[in-house]
Amino acid sequence: MADVWSNGRRVGTSWFPPHGLDLTGHVQPGRNQLRIDVPNILKNHMEPGEYARPSGLLGPVRVRPVGRVFLHEGMP
Repeated sequence: MADVWSNGRRVGTSWFPPHGLDLTGHVQPGRNQLRIDVPNILKNHMEPGEYARPSGLLGPVRVRPVGRVFLHEGMP
């Protein structure tokens, strides 16, 4: 599970792989801030042996356009 924020505004929650959310309307021209909160549970650290699972943000984070994206100055 991951909660995603863009420029201080909540984008949404992704519940299952492949994790992905639409950032349309959440980005602006120039620099943007992306925050991804990945909660963890203590059980992932406490289970011994083969039951222990990796957890947290385990892969690269990519922001990729789906189709053409146009950002204009002065967009709300």
